[in-house]
Amino acid sequence: MESILIFFNDLRENAGAIWVENDGLVFSAPKRFQNETTRNFISGNKPRILTLLKENGIFSKETFQQQLIIKDSTVNYYPLSPAQERLWFIEQFEEGTNAYHIPDVYQLESGVRKEGIAYALRQIVFRHEVLRSYIRQNDELNYAVQVPGEEPLAIDQVTLSDKDEMKREMKKDINHPFHLSDNYPIRVKFYTIETDENLEPEVFLLINIHHIARDGWSNHIFNSEMSAYYEAWENADSSFQLPPLAIQYKDYALWQKTYLTGEVVNQQLQYWKQKISNFQPLDFPADFSRPAQTNYQGANVSFQASKATSHQLRELALKLGVSLNSVMLSAFNILLGKYTGQMEIVTGSPTANRQHRQTENLIGFFVNTQVNRAFLSEQQSFEQLVKEVYNDQIEAQAYQDLPFARLVDELKIERDPARHPIFQIIFEVQNFGRQGDGSDSKRNYLNSFPLDGLYEIERFDLSVFIDASQDELYTHISYASTLYKKSTMEQFARHFNQLLSLLAVSYQEPYSKMGLLSEQEVEAIIYQRNKTDKTYPGGKTILDLFSEQAVASSERPALLFEGKYTSYAKLNQESDKLAAFLIQNYNIKPNDCIGLMLNRSDNMLIAIFAILKAGAAYVAVDPAYPVNRKKYILEDTSTQVLITQSDYLFDIDFFSGNLFAIDLQLETIDVAISLPPVEITPSNLAYILYTSGTTGKPKGVMIPHSAVVNYINNVNEVFLSSVKIVDFSTSIAFDLTVTTTIAPLLLGKTIAIYGGELSNAEMYIQHLIDNKVDFLKSTPSLLANLPHEAFKGYKLN
Repeated sequence: MESILIFFNDLRENAGAIWVENDGLVFSAPKRFQNETTRNFISGNKPRILTLLKENGIFSKETFQQQLIIKDSTVNYYPLSPAQERLWFIEQFEEGTNAYHIPDVYQLESGVRKEGIAYALRQIVFRHEVLRSYIRQNDELNYAVQVPGEEPLAIDQVTLSDKDEMKREMKKDINHPFHLSDNYPIRVKFYTIETDENLEPEVFLLINIHHIARDGWSNHIFNSEMSAYYEAWENADSSFQLPPLAIQYKDYALWQKTYLTGEVVNQQLQYWKQKISNFQPLDFPADFSRPAQTNYQGANVSFQASKATSHQLRELALKLGVSLNSVMLSAFNILLGKYTGQMEIVTGSPTANRQHRQTENLIGFFVNTQVNRAFLSEQQSFEQLVKEVYNDQIEAQAYQDLPFARLVDELKIERDPARHPIFQIIFEVQNFGRQGDGSDSKRNYLNSFPLDGLYEIERFDLSVFIDASQDELYTHISYASTLYKKSTMEQFARHFNQLLSLLAVSYQEPYSKMGLLSEQEVEAIIYQRNKTDKTYPGGKTILDLFSEQAVASSERPALLFEGKYTSYAKLNQESDKLAAFLIQNYNIKPNDCIGLMLNRSDNMLIAIFAILKAGAAYVAVDPAYPVNRKKYILEDTSTQVLITQSDYLFDIDFFSGNLFAIDLQLETIDVAISLPPVEITPSNLAYILYTSGTTGKPKGVMIPHSAVVNYINNVNEVFLSSVKIVDFSTSIAFDLTVTTTIAPLLLGKTIAIYGGELSNAEMYIQHLIDNKVDFLKSTPSLLANLPHEAFKGYKLN
């Protein structure tokens, strides 16, 4: 069978034909087919070819050319289409998931009978085999097959007392996974709400279809046939039948398998490989670290463009002779460019994949995914970009038969369970129409009921759909709630709406000059958040604020380290003792520099405050730094004293100044030494941190007390006010560590110090749990390497 179908496809692609005439075969083909091999093939398969052509009504050259998909009633096993194979793999891999359900909920109009709707639904399922086909793994063939069932569609019913109860029941029903090997890929249930004997009950209908048997195009077919069959039932017209379907979805699946071979698939692959060669993945900023595996949790926001903007965008499409899709996709590319700073934008778009006449009235999963690749320019106008995008879209339509999964395999893109391959953002413009409008019928039988809170799924990072069926363009943005905050997506929607309004009227201007901010956001960012007349604690130093906490919180734990705690009073006493020792033994003067090369410990915090109390500034030296970098930092700051620990005493022969091993010497300091008065002002240096030096020599950044005090005041207002225990787990040489060392102690918090390796995720997470840490500050790269579940209780800022 497959060899015959491949022969038919090859013949058709080369303007040849074979058909039945007077119960015999007629053959017409170019010269390359007129050879001994072709004659032998036809004669050897003549009975089979005759049967196939007759079954498909191919009695002319024209019919052969038009009839791309050939059905064969003798086939025992029908394969899945490539699109179905992908979903079947996901179902098997995840052992059942609700990610690919397509639920629709309707309320029956007054007077509409459940019996009639049930009749219509069973007729549709009987008519379209894909809705009553099981999917089963055939070990003999080593692939899954479609097996049509003959049992009538099972329809459940339940009677409830109120809508809240109904929604709870409905949510459970919608999200319950399908078992495609044993059940039809469609589930139907009526929910009847009886609240008063004197009132007509409200009836709701759930139609839940697995994506493996339906796509967006199928929705109109389903609703149209629903209305037609219901009217026939209502009119008691038992003879009513819709025109027979030319093929079933299984015939399409078999044809697609044979069509995408040889030269056809090579041409398509060559086009797409060239189109996305060396593509740059889109780096759209996320609020949260990406989980190790997609969990499909989603939420959505939406907005409606003004009638004026919608009209202007449609008029622009007409003026340029392009589709509205090209206009909207171009605007979306610009938005993503502004968010990412990238000039190359790669997204995906679903394509109906219904370019063949035989599939137009067939329910099934035909949709394919097309890769969009656009290049932005600083001087380009919106009009110019729209034309480029339109030409790109038109060209791609000739190559949309290639299944996306096949492209991914051919490009050898490594599968990542945490993200969709090639692109993570999908965009589509559709004329959705009004669901439940009865299609061509004058009467509504079913009214669409919102799914809010019932089904919250997102398969990509972002999915953006434009509904162009009404006067105002309506944009629906569905997003992965494990990656983005709702506030971020609401802002994203506002920015898209703002950009559309600008592009609609300034389409000949460079879009790079157009901003995303509304007047209110400009006011908030520039004039409100950027106010410089804020009152800070005047004339105070880090030590002034610490002294206040040492008195107010004297017995409270300041530090937690390896199961023991150090109170504020103890921290104050120990740092006084060390500061006095530094002044007496090393003649420390204000603004001198003292090196600090220690592992994270309670001693590190004692040393920091001792250095500050001595009037000096600490110079952060990470023990992990290369020797040359350590040497450079200490020489550049003219450091004469280095506070370290015994572990490193024999690794710092490059330093000729004074060494103080705090873990050995702190306990030996005479407690009788008192700290002399030291004049420390807000302009005194507090610490020096060095840049990475990736573009040259590292540069030291000198931070005075006043800058730290201002920062502490601000950070307390923003996110530390309600915090009790702060995690300290990063290098003292990073500026972000000030938030987890000095800041907490000036605000009366407790610091939980992690002394282990951050590469030991299990140990670090246990540290957070044991110490009841409620605030941590870290880098995205570090958090990305830790189990996402460990941070479920944390809010990301």
